[in-house]
Amino acid sequence: MLTIKLAFKNLIGAGRRAWLNIIVLSIVYVMIIFMVGMMKGVFGRMEHETQLTEFAAGQFWSENYDPQDPVNIRDYHQSYSDVKAYLSPDKACQILVTPATIYADGRSSVALLKGIVPEQSVMKMETEKLLTESNYIPVMIGKQMAKSAKLELGNIITLQVRDKNGVFDAVDAEIVHVMQHNIQSVDAGMVWISLDDLQSLLDLKNEATYITVSNKFDQEMSGWKFKDLNFLLADIKLLSFQKQTGALIMNIIMLTLAALAIFDTQMLAIFRRKKEIGTLIALGMTRKHVKMLFTMEGLYYAILGIIMGLIYGIPLLWITSVKGINYGSVAEDFGMNMGSILYPEFSFQLFLSSTLIVVLVIMVVSYLPARSISKLNPTQVLKGK
Repeated sequence: MLTIKLAFKNLIGAGRRAWLNIIVLSIVYVMIIFMVGMMKGVFGRMEHETQLTEFAAGQFWSENYDPQDPVNIRDYHQSYSDVKAYLSPDKACQILVTPATIYADGRSSVALLKGIVPEQSVMKMETEKLLTESNYIPVMIGKQMAKSAKLELGNIITLQVRDKNGVFDAVDAEIVHVMQHNIQSVDAGMVWISLDDLQSLLDLKNEATYITVSNKFDQEMSGWKFKDLNFLLADIKLLSFQKQTGALIMNIIMLTLAALAIFDTQMLAIFRRKKEIGTLIALGMTRKHVKMLFTMEGLYYAILGIIMGLIYGIPLLWITSVKGINYGSVAEDFGMNMGSILYPEFSFQLFLSSTLIVVLVIMVVSYLPARSISKLNPTQVLKGK
């Protein structure tokens, strides 16, 4: 008990240096929680939204289909006639993919034309808009595609494609809907069209490039390769791991700098308080208890820093988790499935783990300089040597 009281008294007596260390430690503590929460929020939301909008419960790929091979992607398709009876709109959604050239107002751009079942409910996309009555073929695009190709709702465009025989064909289409979601993988460089319209253009009746299925689908599909969510979301998981590793390194650097400041303070305190330490040992305090005294001072640094961080950190973190952080149009240039407003995620486990790590690190760096006490000779110290 005496050690605890004396340690607190020494900390308060250290003055500005002690409070400066406490303030720095509180900032580091809050930043660690914020950065980890930001990574969890951004990539957790990205993974969730991508699954709902694009992958559902998984996909069946046609033989040799490779989404990273845009040159030969028009050749990756096969018939689903054998299982067509099982492909109801609430269980499965057939998608046919082919390269296309878009002509609009004298401009041309390359895109992937994707045919999809308008009535589907497997993917969280407003595909029912493709049922809009029009004098032209109805198509829809995403907001990023609209921005990059300078297209707007109601524009009439010309789509040029090659059918299965290699013959070029062109049709006029009307943009009947611009999707406002943040999933780049179903937006950037893509034009969506009714599956029947695209199959008719390419002369590929009852053929698809891949089929996205829901949890309700339990039919075996011979000749199709099933890809589960672990495979389909692997890129996002890898990106999340890389970003979290970078955030971890940054957290280690910040915590190390704060720990070094406290280590320096403790070393200086031991040097200045040699006579005090010698007196305590001469009065019967063991070297073990003296080490504990300095370790307790470090613990107080950690406790006060955490308390100070919680006082101003909890309101700030709560506001960012509820209202998010608006990156505006900058977020759209990241090339990831993330919205312009990013929402961090904070949990009790995150606060608890961050608290334990900070306390442990600060106690260790407070104990290390205290080890030199075992080398002190109290008699010589009291003599000023």
